[in-house]
Amino acid sequence: MISKRLLTMGACAAALAFAAPALAAAPAAPQDDAAKVARLSLDVQRMEDLRAVKKLQMTYAQYAQYGLWSQMSALFSAKGQLIWGKETVSGPAAIDKYLSGRWSKREGLAPGGVRAELIDTPVVHLSADGQSAKGRYSEVTMNGQFGGPDSLPGWGIGVMENRYVKENGVWKIGTLHYYPYAAGTYKDGWTTAGEVPFVPFHFTAFNASIPVPAVPAKMEIPALKGAPAAALADLNRRITALNDEDNIRNLNNAFGYYADRKMWDDAGDLFTADAVLEDADVGVYVGAKSIRHSFERLGPPGLKKGQLNERPKFDMTVSISADGKTAQMRGVEWRELGDNDTQMARLGLATFVNSFVKGADGKWRIREMRVFPTQMTDYYEGWNKSRIETPAPAAGFAPDKPAPAGDKMGDGVIPVFFQTHPVTGKPVVLPAGSKVAAASPLLPASGGAASAAPAAKDMTAGIADAKRRLSRSYGYDASDNMTHAFGFFLVDNDFLNEGRLYTKDGWRGKQALGFCIGAEHIAKCETSWGDEPLPHPRFSWGGRMMFQPVIVVSEDGKSSVEHTRLHSFSVDPDMPGVLSGAMYNDQFKVVNGVWKADVVSIEEPYWSSKTYKEGWSKWGDTVADTHKIPPPGASDPDYDRITKMKIRFYGIDDHSRDPENAVIWPNIKPMWFNYKNPVTGKEPPNYCPDIKTCEADLEAKHHVPVR
Repeated sequence: MISKRLLTMGACAAALAFAAPALAAAPAAPQDDAAKVARLSLDVQRMEDLRAVKKLQMTYAQYAQYGLWSQMSALFSAKGQLIWGKETVSGPAAIDKYLSGRWSKREGLAPGGVRAELIDTPVVHLSADGQSAKGRYSEVTMNGQFGGPDSLPGWGIGVMENRYVKENGVWKIGTLHYYPYAAGTYKDGWTTAGEVPFVPFHFTAFNASIPVPAVPAKMEIPALKGAPAAALADLNRRITALNDEDNIRNLNNAFGYYADRKMWDDAGDLFTADAVLEDADVGVYVGAKSIRHSFERLGPPGLKKGQLNERPKFDMTVSISADGKTAQMRGVEWRELGDNDTQMARLGLATFVNSFVKGADGKWRIREMRVFPTQMTDYYEGWNKSRIETPAPAAGFAPDKPAPAGDKMGDGVIPVFFQTHPVTGKPVVLPAGSKVAAASPLLPASGGAASAAPAAKDMTAGIADAKRRLSRSYGYDASDNMTHAFGFFLVDNDFLNEGRLYTKDGWRGKQALGFCIGAEHIAKCETSWGDEPLPHPRFSWGGRMMFQPVIVVSEDGKSSVEHTRLHSFSVDPDMPGVLSGAMYNDQFKVVNGVWKADVVSIEEPYWSSKTYKEGWSKWGDTVADTHKIPPPGASDPDYDRITKMKIRFYGIDDHSRDPENAVIWPNIKPMWFNYKNPVTGKEPPNYCPDIKTCEADLEAKHHVPVR
């Protein structure tokens, strides 16, 4: 049993070392407005620096997709290092040579080449002085060459522990340290080739949720330039941009979940009336009504048994216009498609370049969604043997007009990088002979609503409100850090540190059993389930990536809910790993000035590979679906403080304990949501905004599980 005294001592240590982030609590406030606004200015700058570091890493991934090795190496500082397993390379020139030599022997990809670095699960922390940062990420690498041999490396899975430096006001990569966990050819799948490392953590359970630490007591606060009122107005604009970035990410990611589940009405609600949707291989759909109709090219609303329509979003960067009226996003879409009845399975990649506009109601909507399929392969053949062209739409689903001539994807075509290089500040340099897709917008400039904070009656109220709004973006990053710290601790079976992430009465969902409550009990639950501490050295690994979050932070910046994907990779030295997809609905809140996990609740796998070679579309009719509500069941002595939730846990996969009531792929498990539609505010069919309180409401409202 975990010692209560040990946990208490740890919590006290956290309170002393990380009493509160700068945005939540600070030294005694200066009495004059100029000093208060100067301090707020520093807080805003530190949040912007944190976001700049994340953007830097995502930009690296975007360049990797097209083999822009010189642009990737230019992201490093003059003394920067790339450490790849046991190899170390120093300096941008040497890094450029190493990257191109390792992957394509040239700048850019060879014709038929496939490359993607899906980098996510960030746990990022700014240093106390704000001049450096550290970040931990998971990475899945996919490589291929159409017509190439089966011996080419096809998969890579690992973890990064990186260091970033701010030089002359510009963020650069100081050290990118990649620890490989597994690799393999596409034909054979990923396996471990030896010992799987325990990667050192740059953070602890106590500071994981503090992305920006408190300003050191002796740190000089730069003096304010200009009048406090004017400075506050400018800070409000910058804080609004941070809040807007959060809202845009939520909007884009919510669209992804709606599309995956074929919730076409909800997906359509996210567009402006005059929006356009471009599939570069098909054409352009014009107007919200046409866009909504176009979705049904993939079938009517609702997933049918055995249908997989996963389109996870990765490597996203966002830019807000100077006037706060419009925004752009660029990212990578990984496509996992299938049909169990026909045994069809597809694996693909696409780049998306989306534009957003802010309405008079203050809500962001999608105005241009432009999707550029880069590769699509038959899952059972792979990148080297199969290259599938996008089929023409069926009758009745033709686009309203053709895509621009320059947008047709093919070798050497690269969707526009609308952002300049984050280090050089210059336009991104593309390989000779490249063609730029989406070079011009499809719609004329928008007259969106300006982003502005309401005018405060006095400076005191204005500063307080600015801090509140800044704390909401801080809460977004703190929640994201917590989610991924949980995941990293879990894959190392570090249950003591996992338990320390929670509030005193925090809940941890454990399969179909219910919830373990409190740090000590959570650690006990984990080990009683059979998950013992891992051996040193280890040669197997149960990997996970949690990504594409929708994080809704409360107006007061003191609590949040998060809906996020889980992709699990089993890694073993003796057999190729399999892949499965699940979902988390989590809750966080501020306790004594520090963000803590209040609920971590997994929805067990929605889909899974059978084996690597059989993939997700060769299951057959294995398990019948059921509409029963799982009974509460007998109390498990190892789960003495579990709360049973017979509706909330409907369909959760625990086939070994309750084979009659589990909903197992290829059957379609109901998905639960903890957020409303970000534009209409409409509740989804399975809505549970607070897991601790919604069961009684669900039980009163529904006599059978919501489908």
